Formats: sequence, C-alpha cells, structure tokens
Amino acid sequence: MVYADDNNQQLPPDLNALKKDYLGGANLLVCPVSGQEYVYRKEVAGKKLDLIQEPQTVVTVHTPPGALPGGGLALFVDGHVEWLEGDAFKQAIERPVKFAEPAQEKKAEPLLVK
Repeated sequence: MVYADDNNQQLPPDLNALKKDYLGGANLLVCPVSGQEYVYRKEVAGKKLDLIQEPQTVVTVHTPPGALPGGGLALFVDGHVEWLEGDAFKQAIERPVKFAEPAQEKKAEPLLVK
C-alpha cells in the first residue's frame, strides 16, 4: 500500500521493486516456513488500485502452492492477509481479476463566440 501511495496508486511491476526502498533490502519476500519466494500475480502487476474490482477478493501475493501443508497464505489487494485451506487457497489464487474501465477525462467544449 505504501508503494502505491508513492506511485500514483499503482501496484509495483514486480516484488523486486519493493526491496530497496520499501523492505530495506531484507529478504522479506521469502516464506520463513517453506523457504520459498512468495508469488506475485502478474495480472495485477503495475495496475492502478482503483481499477481492480472487489479488491477484498483479489490475491496479489501468495505462498507457492504446496509450499505449506494444508493451504497457503494470501495477501489481498485491500491489504488483508488470510490463511486459506486446501481448495479455498487454490480458488483464491486462481480467481480471475476484474478491472474497471479507466475514467476518461472530459475534454472542455470549445467556447463559441458569436
């Protein structure tokens, strides 16, 4: 969320974009239990937050499938994290992302002088 606040409400292009300025170079992108790197969904990479519909249901980052016994951890666009078991985890990380159409700026009508 801090990255998006600093970057015109856009999500990072990849997780490496967070390392230097937001994670202090620490290896926080690795699950401490499995030792595997977290997965970043390419569908949301670089997207504007306000265009992602139903952000409370869209997973952005998750543990790799099979990395943890019984399920996995999922970070959602709205910022909350959940432990999801079995099929619920699989469904959440495979749920299609729906995007709203970007608002188009209205062009000013030319002023007609008679």
